[in-house]
Amino acid sequence: MKEIENEEYLFFKSFPIHAAFLVGSIADENGNISFEHEAACLDSLAMAMAAHNSGGRVFVQVKKIVPAKTLDARLVKIPGILVDFVIENPAQWQTYEGEYNPTFSGQYAFDNNQQVIYVTERAVFKLVSGKLMLTEIAPGIDLEKDVLAHIDFMPEMSSDIKIMREGLYLTGRLGLDQIVKDD
Repeated sequence: MKEIENEEYLFFKSFPIHAAFLVGSIADENGNISFEHEAACLDSLAMAMAAHNSGGRVFVQVKKIVPAKTLDARLVKIPGILVDFVIENPAQWQTYEGEYNPTFSGQYAFDNNQQVIYVTERAVFKLVSGKLMLTEIAPGIDLEKDVLAHIDFMPEMSSDIKIMREGLYLTGRLGLDQIVKDD
């Protein structure tokens, strides 16, 4: 217990994070990291911040290092101030299963007029005009509290947000053959 302004609070001492080992696509000479060839950047920024702020080291493996100030700033997902070491590996795989595959890239699909849909546990997003649009949410989900509060951007909102089929969340057979016929 810890007392703050005459109120008792539970206090859990944090543990230090000594290192973060991350993978990105391209780094510039200042350590700025982009993820344009990655399937997802997930919590890479949060992990880099946690290690850096704990006094730990941040190691990022990339496929290529380019001169400083040549990365498009909009593509930088981890700023160089957080990165201690950059390891260049031209043979780096995009996923644990294989080398770079542009079909894992939303930008490639957008440039080639392919439909891009991101399905998560709580929501479905579509890539529309280069922006993510929320189109469906899971049954019983509070849009603000359960979806928007957990993402660090504001997606476009469909004018007709649908509720995902409840059957998707049940155990047992989904009956996909019938779902496909119905759609």
